[in-house]
Amino acid sequence: MSSVPSEPEIESPLARKTREDIIMTVLFRTLLKERKIATKDMGIPLSLKTASPKDWNAPFQAAYLQKYAPNAEPAAWQLEHPKLDVDAIPYLGNLPECMRAISTASKTLLEAEGTLVALAVEKLVDNDFEAVWTALDAGAKQDLVLDGLVRAAYIAREYSRFNCPEMCLFNLVGERAGSDKNYGLINLLKAIVAHDPTGNGSVKSLYLFAHPAIDREYFYVDDPSFSDDWGALGYLRIIQRNFYIVQTLLGILKAHSVKLCRKYLRGHHWKDEGITLKKCGKCRLASYCSQDCQLRDWRDHKKLCGVNPTKFDLTLVTPSPQVLTTFTGCPTPDANFVRSPALWRQIRYLSKTDSYSRDYHFDTAPGRTRSIRIPDPLNRPMFLIARRRAMTSGDPCAVAKMHEILMCFQRTGFFNLTAEQIRTQLEREYRVVLPVVPTGPFGPIPALVEIVEEVRYARVSLEALSVRAV
Repeated sequence: MSSVPSEPEIESPLARKTREDIIMTVLFRTLLKERKIATKDMGIPLSLKTASPKDWNAPFQAAYLQKYAPNAEPAAWQLEHPKLDVDAIPYLGNLPECMRAISTASKTLLEAEGTLVALAVEKLVDNDFEAVWTALDAGAKQDLVLDGLVRAAYIAREYSRFNCPEMCLFNLVGERAGSDKNYGLINLLKAIVAHDPTGNGSVKSLYLFAHPAIDREYFYVDDPSFSDDWGALGYLRIIQRNFYIVQTLLGILKAHSVKLCRKYLRGHHWKDEGITLKKCGKCRLASYCSQDCQLRDWRDHKKLCGVNPTKFDLTLVTPSPQVLTTFTGCPTPDANFVRSPALWRQIRYLSKTDSYSRDYHFDTAPGRTRSIRIPDPLNRPMFLIARRRAMTSGDPCAVAKMHEILMCFQRTGFFNLTAEQIRTQLEREYRVVLPVVPTGPFGPIPALVEIVEEVRYARVSLEALSVRAV
């Protein structure tokens, strides 16, 4: 079957850049094979990340050995590689702009740390990840670490990795003689979890990974003999390097949870969906997608809105504690009940606008859920009361009652879920072991106040949903 020749197209800048990246990748790999050093102005080709992670990682490993070797001078190495700091030029002599960049980067880091802690607690506490990691061979560990480093480079500032001695491949893997066990994957995860071990997806304050080499490299941040411009720029680099570390740790844990993705984000480009951003009416610098977005950011933005600071002040750029998101009617947990990260994730799902009329969510794929609503007007209040008791204390009898009601509708084909999906998720969320056929009493007969409260919360949720629809 013959094809109709198409009209020649003008090569777009994006296509030209991709083609140039491929050419640079081939040249880069040739230089590596011939044991030659790539020229400083070549840079690290973007396409090399997914084409060959080991090759992409090689310059970072070489830089680590040069910059952070015993008796090395990180500051001198940095001066020899000025290209890595070219994006700092707009901030030199512009302290207000640098502080605004710090404020934005700090809020982004705080959110990422909340996500990391929740996933790390779930892995370490509920899935015995430390034993699983120890049992892996060195090759499997290396593949997972490389995958995490690549994922981070697509999200964080790639050059920040040059400021991350913790992100050395053989230290993270921990299998090589001479590797620093203090900066192995498990110890890094334990360190950030110890900072805020609740695992609810929201952390109260930033955690900054410490390293002696970083203390020496960025000594001027706290040195009053240096200008505030330099102190602010140094602190921005510290925030950026921590963001790379957090994204790498997240990437490794996610790579372990799903199949390694050698095509991670390949060919993906952001699209302009035509959303018009609204600027802050006072400073005209901050932009927001909605009024809700602006209201959430106001606690931090008001510190710098319309202000031109002349001194670097950490109180102006430190993000406020994250607000814990819950749904209408979510009970307060008992003092002796520790909610699992999986249960906190369920609570976040139920707090979203599109879940106001739903009763529960079940994971179907990474980042995807199927929401359900109990259709029977008699069983639904009973399910919601059982859910309330289970979320309050983790009562196994309440969890069993939820399971019983869910299975009743699953067996009739009303829910497109397997019995295994329902049982394993409830066990994971409430840290209980359910029998295949639930037995045992539900507990006290639902009090009138419980029924009235659940009906009231359902009405409030539906009213809020109707208001948003208008």
